[in-house]
Amino acid sequence: MEISHFEGYKEDEAFVESMQTLSISPSLDSCPSSRKEKPNPEAEPGPPHKALFFVLACLPVFELLNMSEVCLSFRDAVNKDVLPWLDIMIDRPLSTRLSNEILWEITSKANCRLRTLVLRSCQNITDDGLQRVVEKNPFISKLHLPACTGLTPEGIIGAVKTLSQHPKNLKSLRINGIYNIKKEHIETLSSYLQRNPPHQKLPPILYHHYRSSPSSSTENGRIIDVDICPKCNEVKMVFDCPRETCRQMRDMLFEVCRGCNFCIPRCEECGGCVDAEELEDAACADILCSDCWLHLPKCNYCNKPYCKQHTDQQFSSPGCTGFICEACHVTAIANSSWSDDAVE
Repeated sequence: MEISHFEGYKEDEAFVESMQTLSISPSLDSCPSSRKEKPNPEAEPGPPHKALFFVLACLPVFELLNMSEVCLSFRDAVNKDVLPWLDIMIDRPLSTRLSNEILWEITSKANCRLRTLVLRSCQNITDDGLQRVVEKNPFISKLHLPACTGLTPEGIIGAVKTLSQHPKNLKSLRINGIYNIKKEHIETLSSYLQRNPPHQKLPPILYHHYRSSPSSSTENGRIIDVDICPKCNEVKMVFDCPRETCRQMRDMLFEVCRGCNFCIPRCEECGGCVDAEELEDAACADILCSDCWLHLPKCNYCNKPYCKQHTDQQFSSPGCTGFICEACHVTAIANSSWSDDAVE
């Protein structure tokens, strides 16, 4: 069995055991092993600090389940207290294992008072599973479902329609990565959400900020993260340009370089729009503008830089400072092997 499969099996087993622990909380005194040996009072640890119980409400579900296995006090707090379950955030490694039934079991612990539901890349969640949760929890104010590809636009609309029966409750909807969302779907969602007025100036979303931190970069007052690209008229993430000249044109309502990443090439470092004549070669596959290209360290052989997100692909250069890019490293190894074969 491969190591990756073994690690995935262990994570699955730990997740199942954690969920079983939340449903059934046996007393530690009932364990036979605990009655055999009397612990030394001097060596016995004390109860957790009270401040740690406030941290539970800020943890994603995976960390929350791990904390429930630390001690009996944490187990009781996680299992019986509503506060840790009011804001539910599910990310990897649980996202690929989350089903409709497990989601229902988790959200039921909020006792119909769920405020935040963040599901990232939970492909197994369907429209029926989401609808069941929002009907039971009508006061959700933050609904984030990025890359939940098991959901459909109609399912999203149904959930938002249910939540919109309580006006001004839903303040944040994130649906980037869900397939087949069209312009008419966005218009329907906007009508339910009482979206920002058409002429209101919205805070910009900058490409390089979104790439480094997708969740925080969209928390800027927008109700919906996706928009209709003014270039291709498709529903995508639409970015603004941080360059001063482009911002001035945007203030004059000339949105020349506002659009999705497919219509407007953008620099990976600064997020600015990049024309074809200033497009520079990088050691990675990302786009760099001339200004950022000049300020980044270059490969000792090909003189190409890495963007900051791919600096982990650098190889140290023996005998000198700087680095070697991955392509030059592979070439150097191939040439060394060829030279050894020629000598033999």
